[in-house]
Amino acid sequence: MKIWRIGISVLCGLFLLACTTTGTPATGDQNADRALKEMTTYYENAQAKMDEIAISEAISQLVAVLAIRQGLTNPSQEILALAKKAETDLTKIEAGLLLQPSAEWVNESMDQIVAQTIAANKGQYLNPAVILMYNVGGSRATVSGAPVFFEFAKGSGVLTLRTVTNEYGQAAAQLGKIDNPNSEAVIHASVKFTVRGYTYVMNSMKRDFVFRPASKRAVIIAVEKAEDFVSDNPIIFSSVYKEIKEIKYDFVPFNGNLLGDKLSRVFNGDLDAIKTLTLEKNMPYLVMVYSDCYKIQQQLSYEGRPMNMYTALARSTMRIIRVVDGKILYEEVVYVDRNQPDDHAQGNSVVAVRVEAFTRLSEKMSKNIKSNFKKIESILNTN
Repeated sequence: MKIWRIGISVLCGLFLLACTTTGTPATGDQNADRALKEMTTYYENAQAKMDEIAISEAISQLVAVLAIRQGLTNPSQEILALAKKAETDLTKIEAGLLLQPSAEWVNESMDQIVAQTIAANKGQYLNPAVILMYNVGGSRATVSGAPVFFEFAKGSGVLTLRTVTNEYGQAAAQLGKIDNPNSEAVIHASVKFTVRGYTYVMNSMKRDFVFRPASKRAVIIAVEKAEDFVSDNPIIFSSVYKEIKEIKYDFVPFNGNLLGDKLSRVFNGDLDAIKTLTLEKNMPYLVMVYSDCYKIQQQLSYEGRPMNMYTALARSTMRIIRVVDGKILYEEVVYVDRNQPDDHAQGNSVVAVRVEAFTRLSEKMSKNIKSNFKKIESILNTN
């Protein structure tokens, strides 16, 4: 009985040994061959896509090569060599890529601008946005289908984390909120390709978008016009400045006559016109006052009695305009109306009645600013 049991044990041992020494290498070889074949297919597809200038597709194919290599415990020399070629190709492609901020983030000097945190939380903000391009010979081609990731590198808030470049190479995150608008926030954009669970980060494809609290500075512009006359020294400037300077702000005078034909556009919040102004940096607001003595009449008689008198109709409008988006945050309007007994301007010459009209407008505007001081102060400090 013992001999019979020993015989069975020996046979079983020999059978198990045969399984472990012949079966495993065969499976490993088959897996390696399959992996190499698959990697080769991906690599050849990548070359074809590069010929078509289909950059994102080519990158994805090359990343797939690296993903397969990453999943192998004991890769062959052929597999290692092919993976190395894929890495080299990816490095070359990355060297030809250019990640730029979108047009709204660039000023006339082609420098990237800084956005305002408060404007972001008011829904009037610049979304972080990039354009991805690839150098082809002496020109650049936009890259579509590339995954772009956005994240807070400094600060926190509500933000779309992942997007893909469109046919124009553009990708933008939706910024919903910056948690602390009184502190600087930085949003970081990067390009990452993930294939079969493997992520390839393009380390040189990065772009930061900076949001800062608005500085306590504003430009003050005053313009006085009367038909063909434009004042070089607006009467209303002193009155407005005297009242608003009580707000803890640095108000910088700007000669409104320099606006020329842009005056109306800037006054109405036209962002393109505002961008053409040669303003100092970190100047978030415009305080504009526009006085117009739009009608002057000569009155030769009154109730049958001869006289030589001039009367005027005039209006003055003050607006606070946010530079980043051209939004009109506040408006105050006062009038001089000859039809009102206690509210008219008159004089014995055109010059006299004009001065009288501008003086009355100045007094009225000063009074209204005093009445609405807290509101104006709040707007400048919270918008």
